[in-house]
Amino acid sequence: MFVKDSQKIEEHKQFLLVEKERDAARQWLEKEEAASVFLLDEKTDPTNLEARQGRPMHTDYLEEKLKKMNPNLVFEFVDKKDGRVPSHRRVCIIENNQKKTLFPYEYGVIYERSLMCRNIQEIIDPDVKSLNRKDLPKNEWIPGQGIVFEPGQTLPGFKKIEVPWSEVKRGWRTVVLRLVTMGLIPLLDAEKLFGADESPEWKAGTGRSSGSLRPWT
Repeated sequence: MFVKDSQKIEEHKQFLLVEKERDAARQWLEKEEAASVFLLDEKTDPTNLEARQGRPMHTDYLEEKLKKMNPNLVFEFVDKKDGRVPSHRRVCIIENNQKKTLFPYEYGVIYERSLMCRNIQEIIDPDVKSLNRKDLPKNEWIPGQGIVFEPGQTLPGFKKIEVPWSEVKRGWRTVVLRLVTMGLIPLLDAEKLFGADESPEWKAGTGRSSGSLRPWT
């Protein structure tokens, strides 16, 4: 009796583990597809150069305003050495008489919003419940390798979606938003100085929408 009960407990644990993994995979798929939606509208598309430029600002002005909101912020060049012309700055914070580096950004006139690039992701297609031979793309059997599909073919049970990917240029709003979400400057003061924004990352970062911050903040 004890052995059977132990087996049932172990089977139940395995069932819960599988369900947890399925939920995690489902949530990941939902985030990927949600991110792809932003590319459909030029106003929310983080790869749209014109929309991302917005109101360009020089980092000297940006730093001056941020310093007024939090005197403990420190701004310095990242690569001021070897006689090179500095191209990047970084934000630091003084805590307990120690300087802590937070994140970098380009020096000079920078875009209002961060500019991203696109990437094509191959993800599981949740609408595919089963597969037949007729669903398989063009392929051939190679001894020692098995079934090999032609390059560029979407694998059975998967689909391709285009999503915002890595940051190409960091915008000044990303700098401001990061400091807000870190609790280093007040949101109300930031919006009083720089204004609010309708971009997905600003609305999500300030709690005005349930959207994901990933991947461009």
